[in-house]
Amino acid sequence: MFGVLMFLPFMVIYVAGEIGLVSLNTNNLLIISAILATVDLVLFRIGTATFRREEILTKWK
Repeated sequence: MFGVLMFLPFMVIYVAGEIGLVSLNTNNLLIISAILATVDLVLFRIGTATFRREEILTKWK
């Protein structure tokens, strides 16, 4: 299930390029990559802020 979520943005970019919504030249690919990297960094920061390792270890039986 989560593998599909990871693969979905790349499929959207591919399909958008195939149907002509986005021109997949070098500049556009760099912009799209920068946007995806920024979203990935934000989600990583949120994940590390909300994951409480110590709480899990002390409350787990």
